[in-house]
Order: sequence, then structure tokens, then C-alpha cells
Amino acid sequence: MNAASSSAGPAALRTAKRERLSAAGAAEVIVSAEEDVAGRVRELTGGRGAEFVFDAVAGPGVREPARAVAADGTLFLRGAQSGQPTPYPWFELDMPALNMRTFTMLEITRDPERMRRAR
Repeated sequence: MNAASSSAGPAALRTAKRERLSAAGAAEVIVSAEEDVAGRVRELTGGRGAEFVFDAVAGPGVREPARAVAADGTLFLRGAQSGQPTPYPWFELDMPALNMRTFTMLEITRDPERMRRAR
């Protein structure tokens, strides 16, 4: 592709990634740089929100994926790529019943039985 460093490059990459995810079986692909993620999720779920949302970045940006979670749904934090503290966005989201769950490999590696099952 020529002019890959122009706006055409990132646009082509987003399109390629979207197509790859769709080909891998994703029912819907939401590109966060192009769409309101929470709005689109709520549109796709009839206003309910997703029961399970995965966030690998965390940090202050956790508020955005949290907006997509259904009442009593779970926001699963796996990773902390932001490198910043992650707030619990209770007040910002009008005090929903939001479950936040974290995961580290230590949950498995420190437990011999879980390690056995993981192998």
C-alpha cells in the first residue's frame, strides 16, 4: 500500500482487523476509535448492555467499557496496559450493580490443583 503513513494506512488496518475478527466468528465488531462502544453495545442488546465485558487496558479508561455492562453484569479486567490506577466507576455510572473481576496468572500458578487442571 502506498501512503501507508497517511490516514489511509490506519483505515486499511482497521478494515483488515474487522474482517479478520468477523472471519474468526465474531458476531459483531465494534471499532472503539470509530464508534461509541457503549452506545453500540446497548443498541445490539436492546438497551440491556453486555453481561460480560473484557478490558485489557484498565486505568481511568475503565469507565468507557463499564458503560457497556448490563445491570449485574461483569467487567473483567485482564491486564493493566494503561499503567495507571483503575477506579471503580460507581458514581459516574449512577451506581449500577457492576461486578468488576480481575485476573492474574498467579491465581493459577500458586494453586497446585488449578495448575494440574490447566495442563
